[in-house]
Amino acid sequence: MQLLLLLAALPACERAGPRAPSAAEPLQPLHSPPTAPASTAPAAADAADAAERHRLRLENEQLRLELAAEREKRQEREREWLAYVKGLADLAPRAGVELPSFETEAGTLELPAAAAKAPPDPALEARALRDAQILRRMQALLIADSVQGLDVLELGTFQDGFTGPVVFRTLDDEGRPFGSICADRLQLEGSRAARTLTFVFSVGYQRRGEQRTPFAAPGVLRVELPEVDPTPWLEGMPELFANARPREWRDDRLYDLTRLRVALNLQLREDAASGSWRLSSLEGVVGGVLREVVLDGFGAEGQLERKLFADSLRILERPQGVVLLLESGAQIRGEVKTPFLEGRYRIILPRASSERMRAEGIPVLAADE
Repeated sequence: MQLLLLLAALPACERAGPRAPSAAEPLQPLHSPPTAPASTAPAAADAADAAERHRLRLENEQLRLELAAEREKRQEREREWLAYVKGLADLAPRAGVELPSFETEAGTLELPAAAAKAPPDPALEARALRDAQILRRMQALLIADSVQGLDVLELGTFQDGFTGPVVFRTLDDEGRPFGSICADRLQLEGSRAARTLTFVFSVGYQRRGEQRTPFAAPGVLRVELPEVDPTPWLEGMPELFANARPREWRDDRLYDLTRLRVALNLQLREDAASGSWRLSSLEGVVGGVLREVVLDGFGAEGQLERKLFADSLRILERPQGVVLLLESGAQIRGEVKTPFLEGRYRIILPRASSERMRAEGIPVLAADE
């Protein structure tokens, strides 16, 4: 009852709820909802900075690892270079070259002490000089004799009767290179009487572009120059001719050359069943060997069929008959000149008598001479 009396005593406006402000009352500002305390913003910035620093540390560490790897690679290359230079340094004293020393991260190159030079071998120096002389001589003779198909590049080291290894360039008709010849050995065969020169290459191959063709069996390639006088070659490089003889050894003056030629032709006529031979030219006799000869070969009807030119002719005894062995020469049939195969040409005369030949003063040699 008392509560009801108190409520009744309150003004009406208070009982109705809040009232609108009057014009005389100032307006109060509106307030936003409560926010987080201002102290949390610096903490977020610190976290971002820490994350950035961590990222930079990781990136820096990665770069350090890459730099270390590159440095190791560079030092490895320097070690390889030092090993290479050290190898050259081992050869330098022989060549008379003094190499500098220098420092690197991989270490300092320590050159071996220069070994005392051995005195030069006069024989080796003379051979090297002769090698160079013969190479230049061959190059000049190929030009002088107008040999269009061959050009010498390398002649190797000269031995008694051959040289090797050799490299020749082959040329076409217009002088353009189109191949090469490579061989372990080269020797020359020549005939003054026949005016022929032959290059004999052994154990090698011919190259045409990318194709290599080994020499045919028995591993020998013969390049024949049928119109080249071998005299300047024999005089300039006798080391390359297996059977070279000085020009002045053509005759030992023990035989009357005209009488000998007539006597031999008479004996050759006795074996003319299928043709005959005639010695038409003879320059001399040395040790029973006829030098620089020309033989005419006739058919059964007496017609001239061929001519043989040879630097030497041996008359060899057989159990029945004799053999004429011609060496270093060529034969001409018609207008074709062909050097002897392997430098030799044999004529077998089964009816000829070695005893009668000796009786006529003709030098007949045993088969093994």
